[in-house]
Amino acid sequence: MATGAQENIIPINIEEEMRGAYIDYSMSVIIARALPDVRDGLKPVHRRVLYGMHELGLSANKSFKKAARIVGEVLGKYHPHGDASVYDAMVRMAQVWSLRYPLVEGQGNFGSVDGDAPAAMRYTEARLARPAEEILADISKDTIDFRPNFDDSLMEPTVLPTKLPNLLINGTSGIAVGMATHMPPHNLREVIDGVIAYIDDNEITLEGLMQHITAPDFPTGGMIYGYQGVKEAYATGRGKVVIRAQAVTETTASSKEQIIVTAIPYMVNKAAMIEKTAQLVNDKKIEGIADIRDESDKDGMRVVYELKKDALSNVVLNNLYKQTALQTSFGVNNVALVAGRPQLLSLKDLVQHFVAHRHEVITRKTQYELRQAEKKQHILQGYLIALDNLDNVIALIRSSADPAKAREGLMQYYHLSEAQTKAILDMRLQRLTGLEREKIVQEYETIKQRIDQLRALLADKDLRMQLIKEELTAIKERYGDERRTEIKHNADEFTVEDMIPNEEMVITISNEGYIKRTPLVDYKTQGRGGVGSRGATTKQDDFTAHVFIASAHNYLLIFTASGQLYWQKVYTIPEGSKTARGRAIQNLINIAADDQVKSILKVRSLEDTTYVNNHYIVMCTERGMIKKTALAAYAKPRTNGIYAMRVHEGDRLLEVKLTAGNGHLIMALRSGRAIRFHEQEVRPIGRVAAGVRGVTLADETDRVIGLVSTSHPTQDNLLVVSETGFGKRSSVEDYRITKRGGKGVKTLQVTEKTGMLVSIKAVTDKDELMIINQSGITIRIAVATLRVMGRATQGVRLIRLEKGDIISSVAKKKPVTFDIVSYLLLTLPYAVLSSIRIIRTVLEVGCGWLAASFWMPLQANNLLVRQALMAFEQQKFPEARVYIDDALETTNTQIQENVWYYRGVIYEKLLRDQIATEEADQLFKESLHAYRKVLALTSSKSQYHSFAKLNLNGLWAYYLDRGRRYCKQEAFDNAIKQFECCKTITPNHYTYLYMAIAAHQKEEYDLALLNYTHYLSSGVTVPVAVYRGWAHLNAYSFKDPEKASKILKEALLQYPFDNNLLYEQLQHGISSDQIEAQEKRIQEQIATISNTAAAHYQLGYEYEQQGQWEQALDQYKKAAELAPVQVEPVRQQGILHYNRAAHSIQEMIKMSEEQFQQVGAQQKNNVSTIFFRHYLILNRPVNAVLEIFSCSNT
Repeated sequence: MATGAQENIIPINIEEEMRGAYIDYSMSVIIARALPDVRDGLKPVHRRVLYGMHELGLSANKSFKKAARIVGEVLGKYHPHGDASVYDAMVRMAQVWSLRYPLVEGQGNFGSVDGDAPAAMRYTEARLARPAEEILADISKDTIDFRPNFDDSLMEPTVLPTKLPNLLINGTSGIAVGMATHMPPHNLREVIDGVIAYIDDNEITLEGLMQHITAPDFPTGGMIYGYQGVKEAYATGRGKVVIRAQAVTETTASSKEQIIVTAIPYMVNKAAMIEKTAQLVNDKKIEGIADIRDESDKDGMRVVYELKKDALSNVVLNNLYKQTALQTSFGVNNVALVAGRPQLLSLKDLVQHFVAHRHEVITRKTQYELRQAEKKQHILQGYLIALDNLDNVIALIRSSADPAKAREGLMQYYHLSEAQTKAILDMRLQRLTGLEREKIVQEYETIKQRIDQLRALLADKDLRMQLIKEELTAIKERYGDERRTEIKHNADEFTVEDMIPNEEMVITISNEGYIKRTPLVDYKTQGRGGVGSRGATTKQDDFTAHVFIASAHNYLLIFTASGQLYWQKVYTIPEGSKTARGRAIQNLINIAADDQVKSILKVRSLEDTTYVNNHYIVMCTERGMIKKTALAAYAKPRTNGIYAMRVHEGDRLLEVKLTAGNGHLIMALRSGRAIRFHEQEVRPIGRVAAGVRGVTLADETDRVIGLVSTSHPTQDNLLVVSETGFGKRSSVEDYRITKRGGKGVKTLQVTEKTGMLVSIKAVTDKDELMIINQSGITIRIAVATLRVMGRATQGVRLIRLEKGDIISSVAKKKPVTFDIVSYLLLTLPYAVLSSIRIIRTVLEVGCGWLAASFWMPLQANNLLVRQALMAFEQQKFPEARVYIDDALETTNTQIQENVWYYRGVIYEKLLRDQIATEEADQLFKESLHAYRKVLALTSSKSQYHSFAKLNLNGLWAYYLDRGRRYCKQEAFDNAIKQFECCKTITPNHYTYLYMAIAAHQKEEYDLALLNYTHYLSSGVTVPVAVYRGWAHLNAYSFKDPEKASKILKEALLQYPFDNNLLYEQLQHGISSDQIEAQEKRIQEQIATISNTAAAHYQLGYEYEQQGQWEQALDQYKKAAELAPVQVEPVRQQGILHYNRAAHSIQEMIKMSEEQFQQVGAQQKNNVSTIFFRHYLILNRPVNAVLEIFSCSNT
C-alpha cells in the first residue's frame, strides 16, 4: 500500500510551481479585481454592485434601501469576497468628491472630504443615481454577454451596455500585480463633444480631439497648473497633471489680508491638509500666517488663512503651494482591459474603444428588437388569418375533442405555425370584436414598419452611428454641466523666487571674502558729518571691502580680480544682521583661495534675449585697461564660473559696469585725476580678450580706483571720496571729453589731509550714499546735502574717522520719497481716514488721477518709468503711455507694484481725456487691471495698495457722476453703461440704486427690478426714490397697482410729508386733492411757525418739481436767509442753477461763495460743509481734499 502511494506521488519543480501559481494569481488580480474594462469603465466589484441594485429594483425613482441589504445581495449572488470591499465600492460611487458623476445616491453618512469614514452599512441607505440607469439601460435586450457566477447558480454580466463614456467621465484607480491604473475624470459635455467629433471623423488627430476634450475635470474643482502634462497623458497614456487649489486674497474690514481657498486638489484630505499646514507654521517652515480656519459648510468649501500684518499674500500663497497639499500632482496612467488584456491607452484609444463598444451594443440591441418584432409580426399574421376565417375557426375549435385536436386542425387547415396556433387558442373572446380587429390590423402595419426600420439600421453603419450621436446628445443635455476645474496654460513650475519677497538688500563683502545680505531698512539715513552706525563686524586684520545694493530676485554677476565671473541670485546669499560677519564666499562660489571679489553687477534677467543683446559689460583694470563685451556672452550661468576677461600679470580687474552702449565713461586714478570719453571709443570684443588702454597712469604707484558710466552727463554729478573721509560733488560737464588712453584732468586736490582718492560715483540729488570704512563703521548720507563744487577743489568731510582708519568702500542708493499728501495718508489716524465724511469726499471728488499726480513718488527704479512720469508731469499722456508699456515689457512686473500703479494712473488720465472715443472701453479695462494688479501684489500696509484703492474709488465716483449726468439728460443708454462700469469696479448699493433708476426710465423693467432687489437686500435705509421707483415699476410695468399702493403706504409711514410720494399716490388714483392739500398745509405752516426755513425749503422743492424755477429759487433764498448756517438751501440753489443751464455755473459760484464762507466760518469742523463749498464751485476739488485733512483733527 505504501508502495502504491509512492507510485502516485509526482515530483515537480517548486520554482516552476510557484511561478505558475503566481502568474495565475496575478492574472486573477488584473482581470477580476484591480483593472477596469475599457468598455464600461468599471471593475468587477463596481459592476456587480450596480447590477445587484438593478436586480433589486433600486432605480432612481424608487425608495432607498438599506445598504446592508444591497451588500448582502451582491455578496450572496455575485462577489465572493468580504463585505468591506463591496460596501467601500458602493460608498465611493456615492461620494460627490470622489466621482465627477456619482452612480449611487446615498442617504446617511457616506464620509466626507475631511477623511471621515462612512457610517456602518446598517445605518445607511442607497439607490441608483440617474447616470447609473444610463449605464444599465437595455441590459435585458441581449446587448451584452453573461457568464455564470462563482457557484454557477446565476448569470452575471461581463460588461454593462453603458450609454455613458464612464471611464472618461469618472476615471478610476487601482493597483494590480506589476501594474496599476490611475485615470482622471473629465467633463461630460467635453467628452461627448469629443466622441461625436470622432464619430464624424475617425481619422481625427489628437490635437483635433483635444479641441473638445481639453483637460481633466475633477469633482473638487481646483486648477490645472500647466498643460504639458495633459498633452503627454493624452498622447501616450502617461503624464503628470499638476493641480492647484483655487485661492483668492481678500482684505477684511480691519485691513488684514486673508487667503481664501474655495477648492482643493482632487483626493486631498482637507482636514489632514490643514493640520499639516498648522504644523509647518508652528515649525516656522511657513511664515506670515496668523490663523487657519475651516469655514466650509453645506454651501461650499472655504478655508481661511489669516495673514500677519507684515506678510505678503502672494509669497505666503506660493509657500503653501510648495509645501502643502494645496498643490499636488495627478499621475495619469491609462491602463485598462481591452479584450481581457491590460493595455496602455491614449485619449483617442479610449474614445475609439467606447464607440466600438457602443456600436456593438446598438447592433445587438437592434438584432434583438428585430427578432422580437418578427415574432410579434408572425403572431399577428396568425390572428389575421383566424379573423378572416372566424366562423370556420370557431366551428373547428368547438368540434375538437380537446385543445390538442384543435391545434392540429388549425395547423392542418390554415397552415399556421405552432406559435400562431397557440396564440389563437389563448386569444380572449373580446379580441373578436370589429374594433379589436382594426387594432390588430393597425398593430400589424406598425410592426411591419418597425421591422423595415430595424433592417435598414442593421444594413447601414452610418445610421447606427447617427443613432449613437443622438443618444449622446440627449445624455449631454440631460446630465451635462459646466467645467469645475480651471486650466492655466503655459504655467511654469514655480521656484524659490516665488516664495521670497523682492526686498532691497545691502550686499556686503569683506576683504577676506565674507559675504552677507541685510535688508536695506535696517540702515537709517543720517546727516552729513555723522559718526554712522556699526554695519559689519570683521575679524582681526579683515575689513569691509565692498558694499552693493540689489533686489532679492536680481542676478548678481560676481567678477574677481583674476577676471573670473560667477553667477549668484541675491536671495541665495545668507542673510545676516548689520553686525554679522557673513559667510565665506568660497562656500557660495568656486573662487580660488588667492582670488578676490572686485566688482558685482545686478542684472534683472538673463533669459530676456532683447535685454541681453542690447546691453554691454564694460570692465577696467587697476593698470588702466578697459574692455567692452556684449552681455549675451555672459548670459549662460555655469556653476564653476568662466573667464570674463584676460588679465595681464601684475594687473587686477577693478570694476565692471552694465551699459546700453551709448554713454560716457569716466575712469578715476588714485592720484586724483580722471578721464572722460565716449563709450563708442571702446569697440565690443570677445569674452576672453584683454581689452585696450583706457587711461595712462601717472607713475608705477598709481592705479585706477573707479569707473563711472553715465547716459545723462548733463544731469549727473560726479562724487569722489578720499581715503580720509573727504568728498566732493562736481558736474560731469566739468570734465572735458577726450580720447581714451590719455592722462585725464584733475578731479580732487589731493593733499596729506585728504589722502589719496578711493572712490568715484555718478550721483543726483535723489541718491543716497553708503560709506564703509575698514573698521566696519557705516554711514548713510543723502547726496542732496552735498553742494556742487568745482572740479579741482578739496571737498568737505563726509565721515569722521578714528585715527588710523580709512574709507574702504562707497555705494549709492536711490530712496523712495513722499510728498505731503502721501505723508498725510500714511500718518493720519485710522479713525480719521475711515470717517464717512472723508470717504464720501474722496469718492465724490472723483479725481484720483489728479491726486495721484501729486503723491506719485518722484523716484522710480527704472529709466522707462522715470521717462513715463516726466512725460506725465508735462501732460504728454500718449508719450507716457508708450514709456510705461515699454517698462512693463522690460521690468519684472510681478514684483514691481509701482510700475503697475503708474500704468493705472496714466491710463486713467487717458481714459478721462478720451472718454467719448471708441478706445475708452479698452482704456478703462487697462486702468482697472493695473490697479487690481497693485492690490494683488501688495499688502494692505503698502503705500501703493492705499493709492490704488483710493484711485479705484475715484474712478468709481467718476463713472457714477457721468451716469447721473446722463440720467439728467435722459440719455439712459449711456447712463446704464456708466453704471455698469461702476459695478465692474465696486458693486455697492449706490450703483444698484442708480442702475435701477436708469433702467426704469429706459423701460428695461427686468433690469430695473433686479437692481432694486439688490439695493433692498443691501441692508441700507430705503430712501424715497427707491420707494417711488419700486412702486412705479409694479404699477405700470408689471401691472400690479395693489402692490404699488402697498409700497407707497409703507413709504408714507417713514416719510409722511414727502411731496414725491403724494404725487405718486395721485398718479395711482389714491387721492385727487393731495397736491392742493399739501400746498395749503405748507402755506399754513409758513404762517404759523416762527422758524419756517424748512417749510420754505420744502415749498421750493415742490415748485422745482413742477418746473416753476423762479418760485423755487425765491423759496430757497428765503430758507437760506432764515437758516444761514444750513448748507442744504444754498446747495439746492446751486443745483437748481446748474440744472437749468450749464452756463449758469459762474452765476452759482458768484451767488454761493459768500454764503459758503459764512457757513464755513461758523462750522469750521464741519467737513461736509467745506466739501460742498469746493465741490459745488467745481474748480477746486483737490483743495477740498487738502482742506478736509487740515480740519479733520476733531
